[in-house]
Amino acid sequence: MTCYHPKKKTTQIGFWYWRDTRSPSHVNEMTPERMARIREIQYLMFLRIYRAERILNVKHLVGLQLALRDMAQFAEARDCSVREILEKTEGLDAYIAEVRGYQCIVLRNWIFFLQGLDPRTELGFEIPTPREWRNLGQRALDYQKSHKQHEPLPTRIYAHLINALEVEIETIEAHISLIQKAVQETDKLYQDNAKCRTIGNSFGTVLVENHRLKALLTHYGCEHSTQGLSGLLTNWQRIAKIQIHTFSGMRFQEVQSLPYYCMKFEELGQGHKTAWIVGTTTKLNGGRNTWARWVTTDQQGFRAIRVAQQVADMIYGVLGVKPTATESDKGKYPLFVSTGFLPWKKLQESINGGFRPSQNLHILVMPDIVQDRLLPVIELEDIEELDAIEPFRDWSTDPEFAFGKRWSLKSHQLRRSLALYANASGLVKSSTLRRQLKHLADEMGSYYGRGSTFAKNFLKEDEKQLHQHIAFDWEDGEQEAQLLAFTRDVINADEALYGPAGIYYDRRKERGEVLSEKELKKQLKQGTMAYKAHPLGGCTHVGNCDKQKGLRLTSGICVTEACKSLIGKHSAIIKVIQLQYALVRRLEPDSIGYAMESEELDILKATELQWRQKPAAGAASYQAASGADVSRGGKNV
Repeated sequence: MTCYHPKKKTTQIGFWYWRDTRSPSHVNEMTPERMARIREIQYLMFLRIYRAERILNVKHLVGLQLALRDMAQFAEARDCSVREILEKTEGLDAYIAEVRGYQCIVLRNWIFFLQGLDPRTELGFEIPTPREWRNLGQRALDYQKSHKQHEPLPTRIYAHLINALEVEIETIEAHISLIQKAVQETDKLYQDNAKCRTIGNSFGTVLVENHRLKALLTHYGCEHSTQGLSGLLTNWQRIAKIQIHTFSGMRFQEVQSLPYYCMKFEELGQGHKTAWIVGTTTKLNGGRNTWARWVTTDQQGFRAIRVAQQVADMIYGVLGVKPTATESDKGKYPLFVSTGFLPWKKLQESINGGFRPSQNLHILVMPDIVQDRLLPVIELEDIEELDAIEPFRDWSTDPEFAFGKRWSLKSHQLRRSLALYANASGLVKSSTLRRQLKHLADEMGSYYGRGSTFAKNFLKEDEKQLHQHIAFDWEDGEQEAQLLAFTRDVINADEALYGPAGIYYDRRKERGEVLSEKELKKQLKQGTMAYKAHPLGGCTHVGNCDKQKGLRLTSGICVTEACKSLIGKHSAIIKVIQLQYALVRRLEPDSIGYAMESEELDILKATELQWRQKPAAGAASYQAASGADVSRGGKNV
């Protein structure tokens, strides 16, 4: 299947269905019945490939083949042929009862395909519609729904990971020159002493001692040997890779297959530059390799790439290779080149002048000692936050998110977390996390936001409506962030709401006319509704605000002109008044600034008094509970 791989990587699929290997371990395992089933599933695979309307990608082909292997195992367990399973309703129903998860989708696709073939000239028999057909379709749909939205990281865990990654990157940068010298010396020993090729790692311990690497290797859970040295480099690649995911939203394979030269700055004038990661993806063109780019930051994304380049330089260096940036060599040198090319491993050779990327960069295969530093254990507040984001999912019974268990990190979680939290500063309680994401959020908003030229071009280029680039997740994240904030601040508000929009939604709640999640999503997607956090509560204005003037954030004009988009909260205006008092006290009484800010304070105090004296339904109990009184400068707030 090599010709179907986007990078022409050697790829094989086996039909020895009773084993997980590509070939039988013993010749005597093969029987006439097994050979007959192999021929059956090979023919079905042949039909699927050559009757396809487009070239199928390798991942899809492997999924189809695994389904056929599973079907052949089912047939062998019943001592019958694959055809007997497919041509009888009873056989199909029995098999459908056993398939689970993703296999429901694949089996449904297989039945659709086979029913479309001519039973006389192509298939040789007819495929009936099973009685369990509707059940299979529902299970396939349920699986798709459950995997459509990957869980985001709770903000506490997200902020911890970002901080921990920065520490790890700093550690790598501080020690990388030391490791470069150790790798160079090891390579020289192998080159100078052919005997070393047979005695293996006999000098590894001495080398570790000479370069004082014990503490560093232990820090990353690696043994004190040359094998530990290669393990250290792999761990550094993993850390750099996680950092790139975190600050770009790229998918697992998109980062893993990045070329060595993948950084590009775009000059925007006045000294401003946008950092772009340039790589390939198979997600925008039906499984075929396509060049694409992703917004990142120089301080985080490019910093991790530079670390990965330094690690790659050590590996290419022992091969006597210097990566080039010419157009023809763009995909020849992977950024995350395999450590198997190191002299004490020599597991791989270059293919057609190119080099394999590492295949061992999965996050969860890192040593526990590293994962413990990056990922904290799940606390009750994390589960509560997940429940607020996806209230219809039972997080408390999911063993993967059990209280006290270390968070299990996956790259797609980083993608959704970035799209969600960078869009929703109001949802992020941690000021540290807001600060960490601010620059990247600004850049992504400029390029991925609704109406941007970049986003419009992607809509044109995405003819198959695959919606696989982070730009589409960003747009979805905007809507999801608004939905979650509106649900938390308005629908689930534990206090009365003021302002024209606030009173409107409060009255709807009293009448039991709360908008459903489906209706909210529809209005947000259509642009007929919007929601964002506001110092006084919230704002439902669609588009840019025409009320705010200058640099002022709280502008009393929102209340003096009774802005129809304002959702006011008594608790919010109390906090704003406290801050405004503090600001006024710092100004000179005779200054223009003092006069302006005092006027603003008077407007806010008058509004607070109005809200307190004429409470909306349900406000009296809140006021009594809070004991709020701002008449003396907020001292009793």
